[in-house]
Amino acid sequence: CVLYEDEDILIVNKPPGILTQPERAGGGSLASDLTNYLLASGNISQEELRTFHPAPVNRLDRNTSGLVLCGKSLKGSQFLSGIIKSRDVKKHYLTIVSGEIKDGIYEAYLKKDPAANKVTIRRNNGQGFSHIATGVRVLSKTGIYSLLDIDLIAGRTHQIRSHLAWLGAPVIGDVKYGDRELAGILKKETGLWHHFLHAERIIFPTAEGDFSYISGMTVKAPLTSEEERILEKLGLSQNTP
Repeated sequence: CVLYEDEDILIVNKPPGILTQPERAGGGSLASDLTNYLLASGNISQEELRTFHPAPVNRLDRNTSGLVLCGKSLKGSQFLSGIIKSRDVKKHYLTIVSGEIKDGIYEAYLKKDPAANKVTIRRNNGQGFSHIATGVRVLSKTGIYSLLDIDLIAGRTHQIRSHLAWLGAPVIGDVKYGDRELAGILKKETGLWHHFLHAERIIFPTAEGDFSYISGMTVKAPLTSEEERILEKLGLSQNTP
């Protein structure tokens, strides 16, 4: 679902279950869907694809839904890559967790194991570890479940899922870092088949020059109908700004 588009930038709402980038040449992904969309709409030609490939500039895990920024032009790709690398663009996520957690900014250190495609969290720094900071705001709560607004202050691979699990409030449906037994129960009771994590909102930084027109712009991605149904079944309500 396209949420915003101009001649240089395209922002889409990715559903869970779709890769951002293909795992192998010719594999299905949001990147290949983007190319097909731009070809079909006449925004790019096969000839132009020889020198530039429109592509997503941020990556979401396969089963994370929500906002993906895509560059339609080289200029747009460079701008988006720049604000992501500098962390000037603010990113907020919605997630449901089990367990107890309070509003606040939580800091720790994260290390990635590429071979296992998994990360480790610890309180103190160490070799190969990077600093992380995760802002948490509880939007609603019922029983053991809480709907959170997450401010990804210093983002790393799997940061939200691993950090929340380390804090004792794992993302529901997450079998890698969370509660596998609870994930199985929720799948039977609610139909939730993936971790509940949604890239809901981005806020562009102050920009000058060619991209001054999106300076401070906010883009929001609605939850999927399935995610809305899970909220309702768990008795949680969304109340983001």
